[in-house]
Amino acid sequence: KESRDARLLRCIKESESEGISINDISRKTGIPRSTVSRRIKEFEEKGWVKILERQLGRRGYRITITKEGEKALRNYTHRFSPQSLNARDSLLDIL
Repeated sequence: KESRDARLLRCIKESESEGISINDISRKTGIPRSTVSRRIKEFEEKGWVKILERQLGRRGYRITITKEGEKALRNYTHRFSPQSLNARDSLLDIL
């Protein structure tokens, strides 16, 4: 099973250049909105995602993946076993 961060990055990547909202990410991944919001802020600090300003007639922000985010996604899927990523996510949830 894919790690939570990898699932989030993959979901954002699949949205292409139009971006995706936090609500849509939460709905598609099954990850709670509060967790998605927190991780997106951390991803933005790392340069993995870009938050686009809202467009006329739209509510909220749209999130797109950066080249650095695509690189991080590749590293997640190649460097760690799914079991170790899931164990890490479970421990972080406890904290």
